[in-house]
Amino acid sequence: MRRRASIGIAVLALSHLVFANASLVFAQAGSTGGTVGKIDKSVSGGGEEVSREPRAKSHPTHRAPVEPRSEARSGSADGTWTVSATPSCLPPWGLTASVSNGVISGGGATGQVSRSGAVRGNAVVLGMKFDFVGHFRGGHASGTLVGPNGCPGQWSATKS
Repeated sequence: MRRRASIGIAVLALSHLVFANASLVFAQAGSTGGTVGKIDKSVSGGGEEVSREPRAKSHPTHRAPVEPRSEARSGSADGTWTVSATPSCLPPWGLTASVSNGVISGGGATGQVSRSGAVRGNAVVLGMKFDFVGHFRGGHASGTLVGPNGCPGQWSATKS
């Protein structure tokens, strides 16, 4: 019986050894020797001449002038907005929020307005959080919202 236990332990130890070494079989190509590419490689990077001259660009780069963020948004969503919301499972509510450089704040609302007019953020009304998305155009904005427990709704806003 004792000999049988010793054989079992030996088989178990060998199986662990085999499985531990099996991962070496899946090593990355080239990591076990052989020659691919440059033969005289060194850790210090020697054997190559490095040119100190800057590379010439293959084609000229033409970029539009970059305007400061506030100028790019002038006449956009920046200003004070009166928002009304009608969630399907709660009474309608409203708030007044401000947009400055595309950042929505005030009245419990936070979020942003992208240069393309996409609106995204959230508002906390009576201790309940509502996530909203939508779009603004000119002095009007509208979209959808989701409140507590997935309560869906609509919102609209006008610029004051």
